[in-house]
Amino acid sequence: MISAASVAVDWSPRDRVGTLVLVPPHPPTDEVAADRAVTPPAALRKLIAGNRRFLAGRTDGGRPGGRRTLPAPEPFALVVTCLDGGLAAESLFDAGYGDLCVVRSAGHVLDRGATASVELAVATLGVALVMVLGHEHCAAVRYAVDTDAPTGDLAYLVDEVRPAVAAADRAVDGGHHRHERGTDRYDRVMRHHVAGTVARVGALPAVREGLDAGTLWLVGARHDRTHGRVRLIA
Repeated sequence: MISAASVAVDWSPRDRVGTLVLVPPHPPTDEVAADRAVTPPAALRKLIAGNRRFLAGRTDGGRPGGRRTLPAPEPFALVVTCLDGGLAAESLFDAGYGDLCVVRSAGHVLDRGATASVELAVATLGVALVMVLGHEHCAAVRYAVDTDAPTGDLAYLVDEVRPAVAAADRAVDGGHHRHERGTDRYDRVMRHHVAGTVARVGALPAVREGLDAGTLWLVGARHDRTHGRVRLIA
């Protein structure tokens, strides 16, 4: 585990609610670093800086605009996130054309197509960072919490989120995470669901290989839909 400060990210305490970061056990070798346009810590800094520009209304992500010939995509990060309309990663992180790969599904649920997309981005596109991005007021989380007898494919969605519901409730009932008491149940579930998704992504062979080699970081984050801020979460 590392803190945001250890990658030279200037977040004040009020801007942070902890970190959930899987990093390689050893730093990349000079040979590995030389082969990568963006290192994992630099990729994280780029996302955070882009979100700050978005919040300040100073977007300059370098979009191609009216160019007749688009630049070749060179993604430095993959964002796994929800289908919510407010979670357009390219806008939230003020990213340029081709800077990001994005996998979206309701509640960032990982089916086989999604996990294959993650592995493809890591193994062949060379992303240096994978971020699992949850958000407040998530309709998928709310549905999973409130629905007892889902039907059709919605039952699959609920089954994927329910382990986070159980984990969040156990954490409060058992007193394991006292800071969670009094917080919104839906938000607690979202945080546990992000943690579960990070664990699943981290177990994928291509991701595990990147973490072990020092070429990849894996982080979990939360989007404050009211203000647009993205924070690393615990």
